[in-house]
Amino acid sequence: MQKMINRRLYISLISVLFTIILSCNIEKQSREIDINKSEKIIEYFSKYSINKLFLYQEHLIINDTLIKFNNSTNDSVQSLLWTTFQMDLNEWVSVKNINQEDIVNLKRLMIESNNLKIIKDQDAYFFSEGGWIDSEWGKVFSLKNILDQEDIFKFERVQDIEVIEGKLNWYEYYAD
Repeated sequence: MQKMINRRLYISLISVLFTIILSCNIEKQSREIDINKSEKIIEYFSKYSINKLFLYQEHLIINDTLIKFNNSTNDSVQSLLWTTFQMDLNEWVSVKNINQEDIVNLKRLMIESNNLKIIKDQDAYFFSEGGWIDSEWGKVFSLKNILDQEDIFKFERVQDIEVIEGKLNWYEYYAD
């Protein structure tokens, strides 16, 4: 009887571990960004003093402000606690005194280039292409050579940077 209980417990444990492994693989998402369209996004970073840019559902997060493009009451963005401010698009462009069309174009470029997250650090632009648990990888654009300079970046624990052959000023990175 004890052997049968142990066997069922063992099978249950294996089943739970298998489910955990499968769920981790679901989180391991990867997407290829469009480098040419991504370069166009960089222009907006300088123009509007952007350091962090995220595409979240239908909204943009610029630096620490969630900019809501859709202000419906059923919107789940209210649960985002990690942004300092939340504003609708009209309010944000009014406060910042910027062209609304630029922000709409920036969002369109994020979607078309397959970018969800871009971080500017030390004049390098980190475009995330994937992540798994605490790791992240993607492409970096920098006008200066950043090979063997992993330790200067503060936004993540950058472990490896390698040049992308045939693409001037573009690198691949891995952060853990």
